[in-house]
Amino acid sequence: MRDRLFSGVSLVAALTTALLSVGSVVCAQPATQSDAAITARGRELTTLFYDGKLDVVWKQASADLKAALESSDKLKAFHSKVLDDLGKEREVLDERASTKDDLSVYVRTARFEHGSTPVEVEWAWDASGVIQGFRIQPKLQEPHLHFHLQSTPTPFEGEGLPATFRNYTADGAHVAAGELRKGQRVSTSGHR
Repeated sequence: MRDRLFSGVSLVAALTTALLSVGSVVCAQPATQSDAAITARGRELTTLFYDGKLDVVWKQASADLKAALESSDKLKAFHSKVLDDLGKEREVLDERASTKDDLSVYVRTARFEHGSTPVEVEWAWDASGVIQGFRIQPKLQEPHLHFHLQSTPTPFEGEGLPATFRNYTADGAHVAAGELRKGQRVSTSGHR
């Protein structure tokens, strides 16, 4: 059940897509830079964002990240939207440090004032300290489908392919055959 926390989720989701270029860290390897150093840097970047020191964050962002945002004003607008929707962080639930594709990755799961759904804050930076990716999004705890079908047997090296499912219910309506869309509620109940 979504509460007031994600009333602006479309803006957060749109900027999340534009901001994060490193993908999920689910398959990340142990960190080559020490976990403590990655955690310290991730905490520093998170504090800068929370405290509104966005000029410092902007100066450390890669050209690709800046291009995705278009301007520091858009980063400031995103910051304001996050504060309006979430309020202040009130509890850190988990922190993870890892590396992926020569990037250091920090993921922090926390609860905020305006809601009970945990939120993930993720930063990724290269060996020079340049920020390559950033996202803030809900960490959904409800069951969900995460499915990849690609053109090669090696993970992350092929192109994604459409996956067609048959005889399922999507958002309360029967679907004989189709592709799932992000945000749909699906089940197989009554369609075996």
